Amino acid sequence: RTTKYNDGSDIPNVTDKDIWEMQKTGAYRNLKDSESNAATYGRFYNWYTIKTGKLAPAGWHVPTDNEWVILQEYLINNGYNWDGTKEGNKIAKALASTTGWVSSKFSREGEPGFQPEKNNKTGFSAPPCGFYNLNGFLIQEGQYCNFWTSDFENILEADYVSLYYGNESLDGAFVEKTSGFFVRLVKD
Repeated sequence: RTTKYNDGSDIPNVTDKDIWEMQKTGAYRNLKDSESNAATYGRFYNWYTIKTGKLAPAGWHVPTDNEWVILQEYLINNGYNWDGTKEGNKIAKALASTTGWVSSKFSREGEPGFQPEKNNKTGFSAPPCGFYNLNGFLIQEGQYCNFWTSDFENILEADYVSLYYGNESLDGAFVEKTSGFFVRLVKD
């Protein structure tokens, strides 16, 4: 939820979609560009904010891909799959918040969008706020919750993990660095 780097300098709040799209330095946005949403949902950051290495306060860091895998394996091995099994990645419901997820007649039992009141067994409370795409538009609200990882990037993209209303697993992929995603921190 921070608006400052750990050295005290400001992280710019960029709400103009054209500026967001061209931003090649750290920036954040609030859900629907409303400051009042920050307390409930946190803030969206572009990858350049993560790359500075100054987002987390002392004693904390942005998790690596491997740390997300460790969390995933821990949850699977400790019965957090939606069906109680210890095989396969079926932990999305255990991480997803209990409200806001899109549901449809096609929703299936292990998906965050199916009976969301049964979500959040872990207390992680990942909200389905969507994300800001590379063009600066808020999209997929109610369908996605995405988090940056810290350790992979190429010239155009960086790595993230994702919860999707219609998928039972925590997944990962690559996306343009100007996208706006959430960040969860890990204690050193």
